[in-house]
Amino acid sequence: MAEIIGLGTKFQREGATAGTFVDIAQVASITPPQLEADDVEIEDLGITDGYKKYIPGLLDAGEVSLTLNFDSTNTGHKDLLNDFNSRAIKNYKIVLPDGGEWAFSGYVKGYAPQEISEGDPIQVEVTIKVVGKPTFTAI
Repeated sequence: MAEIIGLGTKFQREGATAGTFVDIAQVASITPPQLEADDVEIEDLGITDGYKKYIPGLLDAGEVSLTLNFDSTNTGHKDLLNDFNSRAIKNYKIVLPDGGEWAFSGYVKGYAPQEISEGDPIQVEVTIKVVGKPTFTAI
């Protein structure tokens, strides 16, 4: 596979029609799901080398975060704020420029306007807690 840059990556939210996804506009950056396994410590009085034993536990897909160049009139930006207020689990996608995509369900855990300054765009950081297993589909 050839290397690609992030330009053209899209963040999408499932619309009113199931299975139909709508682009969220003005996305400045995206952090994809951060997969991690819990550590389960195994207690064993018979350990002879003094080192703890572990086995992998439950898997956690972590969170997705995105930074938006905020537009208070943008429908997608309003939808994400409504998702936060409703605490509803929704379906989302990150679509890469080569067509690969992460699809996942989650709820908006954070909707945080960032520092506003004279010479920078007004931005909002949105954090989505992934619920269940995300899927990655390569093209």
